[in-house]
Order: sequence, then C-alpha cells, then structure tokens
Amino acid sequence: MANANSVCVPSTPQTPEIDLTSGVLSSIEAQVGNLNTLFADVQHLLSDIRDVQAQIRDLDRPERPSVQGDATARAQAMQSYQAELTRFQQSLRRLQNRVGSFNQRLQNTYRKIGQAKALLNRLQNHDLPAAERKQAEALKRALENAQQTLDNSRGTLEDEPDQRDDRIEVRTVDKKVELMLDSDPEFKDVVRAFALLVELGQPKREPELVRMPHTPAAGLPPVHMA
Repeated sequence: MANANSVCVPSTPQTPEIDLTSGVLSSIEAQVGNLNTLFADVQHLLSDIRDVQAQIRDLDRPERPSVQGDATARAQAMQSYQAELTRFQQSLRRLQNRVGSFNQRLQNTYRKIGQAKALLNRLQNHDLPAAERKQAEALKRALENAQQTLDNSRGTLEDEPDQRDDRIEVRTVDKKVELMLDSDPEFKDVVRAFALLVELGQPKREPELVRMPHTPAAGLPPVHMA
C-alpha cells in the first residue's frame, strides 16, 4: 500500500511540431479530436495528481476525546469532536469525488492515445509521402512518450511504519480501457491504464482489559493432628 507523498510525478511531455495541413494529422484528429488538446490533457492530469497529494496531506481525521471531566465538559468535547468529524467527512467526500472525476478523465485520455496510435499504425502500413511519413513517426513518438509519462506517474509506493493506523492512503489499481474506431466497427483492442483509489485506515483501538472471573477462596484444608 502506498502513501501519496511518495508518488513520483514525471516531467510533462512536449507537444511535437506538426504541420497543421498534414493529411496524417487531419486523419487522426477526425476521430480523436485536437491533438494539442490531448497533450495538454496529459499535463493537466499530472498537475491534478500533485493537487490530490496536497489535499490528502491536509486531511487530518479528528481524534475522539477521552471521557474525562464532568458531564458538561464531556458534552462540550463531544460536540466539538462531532463538528470536526463532520468537516472531515465533507472534505473526504470532496476528495473522493475529485478522484472519481480524475479517473474518468485519465482513462479517456488513455483511450484517445490508444486510438491515435492505432490509426497511426494503419497509416504507416500504407505508402505515405516522405514528409507525411516523417510527421507520422514524430507523432507516434510523442504519443508513446505521453502514454509512458502517464504510466510513470503511478510512481512507487512504500509503507511508512511511523504513520498512524488511521492514515489516508492513495494507491493505484490496474484498469483495461477498451479501444474502438469509428472508421472500423470491427476494430477492438485494449490499452492498459490505471485508476487512483483512496483508502481510509481504521482508527487504532485500545486493547480491552480481560477481567478474570472472581473465585472466592475456599480456605485451607483442615489439619489433622496425629
């Protein structure tokens, strides 16, 4: 399991210089949309990972107060605790909603990259003019770099033994995103992606004292004098 602070976010990919009049570009953008927007989406996703990390670090679940003092003090302490707990739960729900939206955008970006690469592979199997072939190769390298950047953003996650048992953790799970092409209804493929999962550890409970049943002393046995 992983702590969000240890996620390694790589540098963002650079958008290649592509001739806007290129037939290669127009063929791909007709199905996956503007490629400059696609590369910008990768950069935004990487930025969102940093924001999620910061949001998790700011979340601190309140501790239940100890039952000490008179009834009035205990009631006030519990009232304050319930208010803090409500604020924490609201922040946690906002974080989970944000992660859910992030996962949808992430998988959609993986899907568009996969579709663009599939279209490029098909174009490269045909005879292209030298200029367009060069554009296709540059674009394919950029798409592969973008996908690798997303893959690397998973980072490596390590447990930190000095953290509380109730810490909030973010880890990644594997996802398979289906690929389809509007230009070829028979085409089907998958690309390996991932999703973020936010988990909340259970509060540490104090061990309960085990009470042994009370057994009354039976007394000493009588002593028989010879």
